[in-house]
Amino acid sequence: AEIADNYKRVVVPTITSLNVDTWTEFNRPAPGQGGLTKCYLTWDIEFKWFGDDTKDVPVMSGGLLAMSNRWWRETGGYDMVMHGWGGENIDQSLRIWLCGGEIVFAKDSYVAHMWRMSNQPKTRAKYHVPPGSSQKNRQRAAKAWFGGLYNKTLQFPEFGQFRGAGQSGLGSLDNYDDIKSRMECKPFVWFLDRFPQIYHWGGLIPPTVFMLREVDSGMCVTRPGGRWGNAAAPTGTTRLAPCDRDDPVQWFHGANQKQGQKQCCSGIRSWNSDQCLQKQGDGLETGVCTMDGSSGSQLFEVANGKLMWAGGSRCAGRAAGASDTVEVVNFGSCSDGGWRAGGSGDGGGL
Repeated sequence: AEIADNYKRVVVPTITSLNVDTWTEFNRPAPGQGGLTKCYLTWDIEFKWFGDDTKDVPVMSGGLLAMSNRWWRETGGYDMVMHGWGGENIDQSLRIWLCGGEIVFAKDSYVAHMWRMSNQPKTRAKYHVPPGSSQKNRQRAAKAWFGGLYNKTLQFPEFGQFRGAGQSGLGSLDNYDDIKSRMECKPFVWFLDRFPQIYHWGGLIPPTVFMLREVDSGMCVTRPGGRWGNAAAPTGTTRLAPCDRDDPVQWFHGANQKQGQKQCCSGIRSWNSDQCLQKQGDGLETGVCTMDGSSGSQLFEVANGKLMWAGGSRCAGRAAGASDTVEVVNFGSCSDGGWRAGGSGDGGGL
């Protein structure tokens, strides 16, 4: 019925899991209890699962979808220059939304998916993916649709080969130019504004970024992981380390929607990642950002010279007995310690 009502509407199911030994479904969520239905687009051209209270799907995960033959042909189908695996779902999602269509999920539809698992040989791929094909495919999608914001993607190390003259390796984009002209597709900023709960209220377009310096030690909060990106979760603990403006994991910005309000920010996100500061017991770590602001452990702000959690019920500080070069952050009374948010400790935003 969704497609019959609007042939430009693409429909996706809730994705569950497939037991490859019994060929049966598992991990189906209870009705109305979420599940894997929708993704959002990050600046390194990754897609990340999330949930909200709308039917709209900013980015679909891949080949599990229903689309009318008419809309498939009008939008040009797949980009035939892409190879192997990766990026086609981003291209398809953007061309659908920007060229006059929409993507929604069917709440009563479930499809079991066989996930790749290293400890289960039956799930290993039986085909070869050319090295670098995912990066090239994602770059083609971004170059075609991001417009003036495309250069943002080149900040990420995995796309270094496409800087400058390297963009010639992406191949011709004439097929995209034809589609955009023929269908009068909207600019990429329309997509960002179409999903304010992600890009504006969720904080993915921050007006400023900053470092978090603990005043007594002069050190800065440092996220584990060592590099920008959204593909893999960082390992290790969040710590205090010597402030370094060139360290990508010492930069943060406001993020996560304020609950019940159409505005940012109720938390603090590590720049160019999907990680937000998160209280775990009496320690500080990072976790995947809960962009709707519903995670109490991610309620952070810098106010009155304090790195405050949950409106000031507890404040971050130096852990007693830490070393001189790497220090642990823990939580205690808000009467002790002090913080500054700025560029390499200068107190100003960037």
